Amino acid sequence: MPEDDCYVPCVPPNTLVHTNPSVKQISQIQEGEFVLTHEGTFRRVTQVYSRRLVGALVSIKSRYYSQPMLLTPEHEVLVKREGEKELLWIPAIEVKQSDYLAFPIIRTEIDWTDVSKTMMGLIGYYLAEGDMPSENRVRFNFGKHERQLIEDTTQRLIHEGYTFEKRRYYEDAQYREALRLHNEEKLGDRAIAKMLGIPRWTVVNWIYRGKKPFKRSPQPSYERITVYSEQFANFFRQFGDKSENKRIPTWAMLMSREKQAELVKCYWRGDGNINRDSFGMVTVSEALAHQLKSLLLRFGIVASVTIIPPEAHGTSYIDGREIKAKHIAYMLRIGGKSLEAFSALVGVKHPFMEKRKFTYEFCKRFGNYVVYPIKEISRVRYNGEVRNLAVEESQSYVLPTMTVHNCDTDTLLNKDVIGSRTDKNQPVRIDVKKLLKRRIEVVAPV
Repeated sequence: MPEDDCYVPCVPPNTLVHTNPSVKQISQIQEGEFVLTHEGTFRRVTQVYSRRLVGALVSIKSRYYSQPMLLTPEHEVLVKREGEKELLWIPAIEVKQSDYLAFPIIRTEIDWTDVSKTMMGLIGYYLAEGDMPSENRVRFNFGKHERQLIEDTTQRLIHEGYTFEKRRYYEDAQYREALRLHNEEKLGDRAIAKMLGIPRWTVVNWIYRGKKPFKRSPQPSYERITVYSEQFANFFRQFGDKSENKRIPTWAMLMSREKQAELVKCYWRGDGNINRDSFGMVTVSEALAHQLKSLLLRFGIVASVTIIPPEAHGTSYIDGREIKAKHIAYMLRIGGKSLEAFSALVGVKHPFMEKRKFTYEFCKRFGNYVVYPIKEISRVRYNGEVRNLAVEESQSYVLPTMTVHNCDTDTLLNKDVIGSRTDKNQPVRIDVKKLLKRRIEVVAPV
């Protein structure tokens, strides 16, 4: 990792960057990884820069994210300025509070036919309510009152080829032994059932219909659905095994919107709520929060992200046990003009829609971008490491509420449909209409 002595654009090492497939700190990004660019596509990181800085950083805070972004003064930001018909690259020190921060919407869309809408719904439930306690077990945990979600998950599992053992549950070891006896010993279903002491119809489901068992475990205040299948667990492992590391893999972020809608709907059913004038979704995974925010933009839905520290969560109880929060929570709030769109997406009409007399929306849609209003700009003293990325072709990358680029701006002028300017003292202009006509390529692994 080269250490650049020049005064190049940089950000602190804990700055979040939208990558493929997750969201991570810039200090964790290595050469060869892919990041989201201002074009709405993923491009490869060709170099990572690091240097020490003692001086001032510009702090820019958006209305839709509770944390400010810190940048060196010369680091150029993609903004929409009032009166301008194009987006502009503006040094952070010259950004005005009346400007809007441009955030690209992911343009690539691929329909993976081997993943059904039913499975996308199960993915949504897993991201909200699931965990993986071992290599061959996947659990969905619901409150006792969530009967509709319990039944919906059960029916989706049955639709995907899993069988619900109502009377007794048979361990995964018995399932594997039944397959071994059938495939290696060439025994029939009657002989296997007698040898293992289990009903014949269970063996038939296992060896002929390919159905794997799952069980429901009712508890005083919750009910757990457990799927005992190594194949099922291997598939869901890519979504994270615990609530704090949940994430959406790249192929699901690029999935058709019809199927993504099923994921969002089931996630909201599990970890969502209805507030007085908005919908809400909560997660303790920072990466998942930003991925959901980015995914919702594909539906024209703008969500704000608020960080809630553990001490602000309050205390909850499960079966008389006191439960205290250990992790920071991320609250996604959907209101304003997005209320109708989200209501249609999840199939629930928000009662506030009939009461309100007017609709407000601070952010705007501009081509393939959402532009966020700026709440506050200030300067802060800084003493420590700063980092930057070189990205192939686009030379840009995306932070939680803005798009930035590195290197000299003139580097961008050699690339097709990136930008233009007539004077070096003037900002580079991005022709959004021309950019949208550019052919979309899947250049990152999915």
